[in-house]
Amino acid sequence: MELIGAINKPKKGPLPNYSAYHVIMAFFILGDGPIGRRALAERLDLGEGTVRTLIEKLYGLGLVSASAKGCQLTKRGDKMLMDIKKKVSYKPHIAAGTITIGKANSAILIRDAAKLIKSGMEQRDAAISAGTMGATTILLDEDDPRIPMFTADGRMQARTRVLCEDMKMEKGDVLIIGTGETEKEAERATWAAAYTVLERR
Repeated sequence: MELIGAINKPKKGPLPNYSAYHVIMAFFILGDGPIGRRALAERLDLGEGTVRTLIEKLYGLGLVSASAKGCQLTKRGDKMLMDIKKKVSYKPHIAAGTITIGKANSAILIRDAAKLIKSGMEQRDAAISAGTMGATTILLDEDDPRIPMFTADGRMQARTRVLCEDMKMEKGDVLIIGTGETEKEAERATWAAAYTVLERR
C-alpha cells in the first residue's frame, strides 16, 4: 500500500483533490476493462479535472495506458491489482438488511486484519468524513460474527452470518460494509473505511 500512499501524497507540490481510497477504487474499476475518463469520474464521484490528474499520475508510473477505448491497467497495474486482491475481496452491491441505515450498501473483506480493529469507530468516522452515511465493521469470533461495541438482535445477527458466509469470511478477517443513499455513496463509504485498515497492512 506504500505506492498508493505515494500516489496520493506527492513529495512536492500541492496535495491532489482525490484521496488514497479513490486510488484503490480506480484500480478495481480499471481492472474491469477500458473506461473513458468521464465515466471513471462518474464512478469515482470526482471532477473530470481531478481524474485527469490521477490518470496522469498512474500513467507516469506505468500503471495505466490510454487508447481510443479509454484508460486501462498495464501489466504492471494488473500485477498491483492482483496484489491488492490477495488481501481483499470486494462486492460493490450487497443486501445488508437492518445492519446498516442506508438504501445502498457495499462490502469489503480484508483478510487477517482483525488485530488492527479497535472499536470500529475509526472506520465509521472515515466513511462519514468521505461524505457518506457511515460504515459497519464486523469481526468473526470462532463461528460467531460480531459488531464491536454493539449488541445485535436475532434478525440482525442472522443477516450478519449470511453476509459472512457470502464473503467467505474466516476468523481473523474484517468485513466492512459501507452505506449510503446511492450506490456511489456506498462504494465511497466502504473504500474510505477500508483504507484505514489497508494503510496499516
